[in-house]
Amino acid sequence: MTISQNDPFQPNPRRRAFDNIVTMWDSIPPPPNFEQKVNRIMAAGCPGSCTTLLDIGTGTGCLIPAIAEKKPKYITAVDLSRLMVSRLRNKFEKHISLTQEIDRSIIIPINADALYLPIKDGSVGTVFCNDVFAHFNDTSKTLLELYRVLKPGGRLIISHLLGREKVNHIHSHHKQEALRNDLLAPAAEVIQTLVDLDFIVHESEDTETFYFIHAEKLALAGNNDSIR
Repeated sequence: MTISQNDPFQPNPRRRAFDNIVTMWDSIPPPPNFEQKVNRIMAAGCPGSCTTLLDIGTGTGCLIPAIAEKKPKYITAVDLSRLMVSRLRNKFEKHISLTQEIDRSIIIPINADALYLPIKDGSVGTVFCNDVFAHFNDTSKTLLELYRVLKPGGRLIISHLLGREKVNHIHSHHKQEALRNDLLAPAAEVIQTLVDLDFIVHESEDTETFYFIHAEKLALAGNNDSIR
């Protein structure tokens, strides 16, 4: 299968939960050292020239300005919440649109579940998963889907701008009941899953203030050499 199709018989309760909080999303204050953390994410995800970038769980576009500075040709911004995607469209319509190139980038907003991406095999250079990894319904299957859309040698950047314990505390006490079991696993567990899926893991951090994994899809199956 070249493109995954969303299964209408598999509803995701998180969709409504994020629809319910979209109006206050942009009012959440940035975490400490926000710019420093975003710079590290960008340096790992796009160290040189970039063409096609995918932002999973984009929300209202927290990473979009930083991604656009890298001047990729396409930024595909995916979110489960229809209202989040709508807010993103309104937020960036004067700067980046589907029909106009601004700063040499075109943003493509998509309302979809990360388990069923309407994106071709091997077509994406970098996938960013910022502040979303804990919300994946099935981590292994979602990582397999991200592996599918990545080009050989493509990068996967998993990050949360707060530490794992803080993230889990926020989620477990969330007003939206559907999000209370969305707990972030230790980086070591995620790394083992990535290795099992033929990713190379270059670096990671799992501290009180930052959660970060930089992985890469093997260029050739069975080749353990890092792709530069």
